Amino acid sequence: MNEKIAVVREIFKRYGKIQALRGLSFEVGREILGLVGPNGAGKTTTIRILMGLTKPDKGDVLVLGLNPWKDGHLLRIKTGVLHEKPQFPLLASLFWRE
Repeated sequence: MNEKIAVVREIFKRYGKIQALRGLSFEVGREILGLVGPNGAGKTTTIRILMGLTKPDKGDVLVLGLNPWKDGHLLRIKTGVLHEKPQFPLLASLFWRE
């Protein structure tokens, strides 16, 4: 089975002078993934776009076959996202690659 859960094509997002995303493209199948990277890499912006909470300046996104900014409410009913900050000292001291 080669079902695509998310398809992202050439998305761009700018906040004033800050270019948060520049031509981001990827596909996600039925797998467990993590989105990791340093501060300012665009992780939160990417998730917000996937969930229909932020519209990209340019590009196309489908999640579960839905357009996140047209069908955002339905998409958020079908999915869940948890943003979490480390609560334990060990986790807080780990580098993102660890």
